[in-house]
Amino acid sequence: MSNKLRKKQVMVLLAGIGFEAETVEKADREAKNRFGMLAYILAGVQQIGDLERFESEIETDDKIITVTAAAVTVANVAPPTSMLAQGPTGLIPDDGLLDVTVVAPMNIAGALAASDHLLQTALSGNAAQRDDIGYLRTRKVKINTLPLIPSID
Repeated sequence: MSNKLRKKQVMVLLAGIGFEAETVEKADREAKNRFGMLAYILAGVQQIGDLERFESEIETDDKIITVTAAAVTVANVAPPTSMLAQGPTGLIPDDGLLDVTVVAPMNIAGALAASDHLLQTALSGNAAQRDDIGYLRTRKVKINTLPLIPSID
C-alpha cells in the first residue's frame, strides 16, 4: 500500500429542500422499519395536502435562476425511490456534475400529476417532460429560499 496521502473528496448523494425534506422528516422510524421505502411514499401522500410553495434563487457558475417551487432537489446519484431527484435522465455519480430538479406545481392536483410523472421517469429512465418540472446540471450550486425552508442532506 502506498504511503501517499490521498486528497479527501466530499460527495453528496442527495439534498432536498421543501416537500422532499418535509416528507423525509414525517416518515418516522416505526413506519420505515415496518414498510421500508413505502414509508416515504405514505408520508408524501400525507404531506401533499400541506404543499407549500417558496421562492428559490438557484446560483450556478454561469447563471442565477429565480423560481417559485414546492421542492428543489440536488442529487449526485439517487435511487428511483427518491422521486423528486428524477428530473434528468441518467444520474451519473462520477461525472462531476450535480443534477438539480425543481418541482413547481400550481396546486395539489398538479403535485400529484408531477409526482406520478417523476415516478414513471425513475422507472423508465426517461427525462421528465412537464412544464412544472425543470432541471439543470452544474458543477456547483448555491440555493437560497424565501421564506427559509427546511432541507435534508
